Amino acid sequence: MENFATNYMKTYEGLELWVKVLLCLLWDIPSNLYRFSRSFLGKNTLGMVVAVLLAIFGGWILFIVDIVCLIVKGKIYCLEDLTA
Repeated sequence: MENFATNYMKTYEGLELWVKVLLCLLWDIPSNLYRFSRSFLGKNTLGMVVAVLLAIFGGWILFIVDIVCLIVKGKIYCLEDLTA
């Protein structure tokens, strides 16, 4: 799982901004998987649980937040970003 998370984060971070925005518009799962992978690599159990809950229940509004964050700041925010 650790190899998958590392490879996924490298791949996702390597994408162009417009591709990330398009993925958020079409399907917000890639952004949530990025959140989960980042929390997994940081050994943050609460972050992993929040990422799964957001993927299940927050997808209908979270994609708007992700698009705004990508356009304004150029990155997806995770729980670790909000607590630091």
